[in-house]
Amino acid sequence: FYKISTIASLVVGGSFALSPISPLAISNDPTPLAQFLRRDFGLFSIFLLAPVQTLLASAAETGTLATPTCRVLNLAVAIAIAGIDGVTL
Repeated sequence: FYKISTIASLVVGGSFALSPISPLAISNDPTPLAQFLRRDFGLFSIFLLAPVQTLLASAAETGTLATPTCRVLNLAVAIAIAGIDGVTL
């Protein structure tokens, strides 16, 4: 699960960071703020969310996913993804 989620974060983050138009928007707002937020979200997904998911995948493979640190990271990732889903719906 974590490996697929990491790949999805990299693909989605890359599409937002590198695309000149929004991959999800019905109407693309060409304002500088909209472009900045889109790229910021993409970079967040690539450089923050995906590495944490990679760490959780590694912890799942080694059997250390039940540690308090991994539980907090797992909760943080779940909240981040729920927030992303909430904003894009």
